[in-house]
Amino acid sequence: MAIATPRPWSRWNVQQRVFALLLGALAAMAVAAGISVSLAPARISFSVANATTSRVPVQGSPGLLNGFYNLTLVANNTSRRTQVRFAAVSAQIWYSATGYVLAGEVDAAAALPGWRSPRDVAGVAFWAKYGQYDHKAGTARNGKAGKELKAEKATKQDCRLVVEAKVRFKYGLAVTMPYTIRVSCFHVNFSSSSNVSVQCS
Repeated sequence: MAIATPRPWSRWNVQQRVFALLLGALAAMAVAAGISVSLAPARISFSVANATTSRVPVQGSPGLLNGFYNLTLVANNTSRRTQVRFAAVSAQIWYSATGYVLAGEVDAAAALPGWRSPRDVAGVAFWAKYGQYDHKAGTARNGKAGKELKAEKATKQDCRLVVEAKVRFKYGLAVTMPYTIRVSCFHVNFSSSSNVSVQCS
């Protein structure tokens, strides 16, 4: 009775199998690279524009004025393909090495709704109260005269803005986990009449 023996691999069969393995490895590497690129965050640049101060009369007390810092934070999604969605944006205005005031956290769902497209540039208005003053006496009225007068004095010089943004990124159908971006914007001059844009890093 004849016993069947397996045919030895020809040189061509071996080359085909090696080639197929190489193609499979390359395809797996391409998929992994694609996932890595798609889930990598886009680069968002921030800048500050229209930095000013204002004083608003207190309702019911015409002799009292509330002092405010005002600015526009400009967010630029510099990516060519990645969309970004803002969950929240907040800011601190440092008028000295140890003193700062908090700007109100922006409702990003209202100010920057939905997914922002690649190359999108959007501005968000911020304000922060830095003191309350007696218009007639010219003094602080909220029990923090020293700190508030320093804040008032700081409107004539450079400040530092610290921004924190919570975002997600989307590439095609892939959406990333939440990211927190923190940047600092140096030499923000709230008394400058030129309102020069300040880049953050």
